[in-house]
Amino acid sequence: MSAAPAMAERALPAATQTERAILGAVLLDNQALIAAAQILSPDDFFNDANRLTFEAMTGLTERSEAIDTVTLREELTRRDALERVGGAAYISGLIDGIPVAANVEQYARTIKDKAILRDAIAEAETIRNMAMDPGADPEVVLVGAQQAIAAIANGAGRAAERVRVYELAEYLELRLPPRQPLLSPWFNEKDLAMLYANRGDGKTWVALSIALGVATGTSALGWEAPARAPVLFVDGEMPVETLQSRTSSLLAGLDPDLDTSEIPFRILAADAQEVPVPALDSPEGKRLLDAILGDAKLVVFDNISTLFGAGPENEAEAWGPAQDLLLGLRRRGVAVLLVHHAGKSGAQRGTSRREDVLDTVIKLQRPGEYRAENGARFEVRFEKARGLIGADVAPFEAQLATDENGCATWIVEGRTRHRVVDLLEAGMPPDAVASELGIHRSTVYRHRNAAIAEGSFDEE
Repeated sequence: MSAAPAMAERALPAATQTERAILGAVLLDNQALIAAAQILSPDDFFNDANRLTFEAMTGLTERSEAIDTVTLREELTRRDALERVGGAAYISGLIDGIPVAANVEQYARTIKDKAILRDAIAEAETIRNMAMDPGADPEVVLVGAQQAIAAIANGAGRAAERVRVYELAEYLELRLPPRQPLLSPWFNEKDLAMLYANRGDGKTWVALSIALGVATGTSALGWEAPARAPVLFVDGEMPVETLQSRTSSLLAGLDPDLDTSEIPFRILAADAQEVPVPALDSPEGKRLLDAILGDAKLVVFDNISTLFGAGPENEAEAWGPAQDLLLGLRRRGVAVLLVHHAGKSGAQRGTSRREDVLDTVIKLQRPGEYRAENGARFEVRFEKARGLIGADVAPFEAQLATDENGCATWIVEGRTRHRVVDLLEAGMPPDAVASELGIHRSTVYRHRNAAIAEGSFDEE
């Protein structure tokens, strides 16, 4: 006797209370949605009300809106779904029992497991119907069964439902907003970049300068930031005292009167933690990054060898998890600057696969006449720069100068000095020049004095 009738009467695998718990956790902590969305899609929810609510939460996040009972109710109303989920009573009931946001990953995996089992049941029923056909070809049935099971195992079935493939004409008609510059001319929103050099050549000075330039909406090494943008700086190795000192010096060089409380710059320093920071491309590290990312438009990782997985550097496969992390940040609209070491050959250390998805690769290289007393002095060379040509990617020399007050500023050959001199010769006062170029006035006087000494500027 067939067991099919008995099976048909059994309920499909589901965890509707767990579905509600994960939605409640998101209401209590919006960051929980990021962790959940890495595991779940709306179709993984068995209960229609829970599925519609998860979709509404995702929609709010995509528009960078907060998720609370008010905005969720408004979003469901906009989608004509509020009554379908059970009205305001359903929404307020989601936080009954005080769901724990820390358990979101466990909740999500439980829901995913049930969804996989339902997929398996659906495919089994399809295979059963194929096999029951009087004219069924056993080989065709077996091949279909193998493909169906493989699709479930690989997650291909659900991925195919979510992936959007455009026809050419439709694709060309898409209205895509232009990416906004973070640091002109080479660094834009969603860009992935790498800066590398030998040990002690000034990588962290440059990375900090770029991060602070973007966060303050000023400049770094002659590159201009058109507006302030939130920055997260993650340091994996430097003593926290040294990092603090360098940050203070660079801020003083930009403008000693800056109100630091208004600068959208946050820093995670491994040396300041009581426990080790996990590899950021590991599951635990990704959860940590999700929790601290906030509204950052730029994340700086200083450096690759201390912040990412411990796999062999020369093996391309070892870079896979980190690459997935970077591409995930790009999809979320976040730009990334990686800081890395040069190898003995002078090229970036380890597998060249790191450069595959990068938009920009910058190398810092000491000039031939370099002396130890020069400190942070190097040539800046663009080894890869998508969409940039000519003067924008021409090599130049930069040197960090620190005055008697501890203000650190960059002397950039052929860039800042020429612009300072041009504006002074046009009759602009030094304070106005500093404001125009986004630099401290002491930097203006330094360039002016150097130009006078070399005879390229006459005060009269």
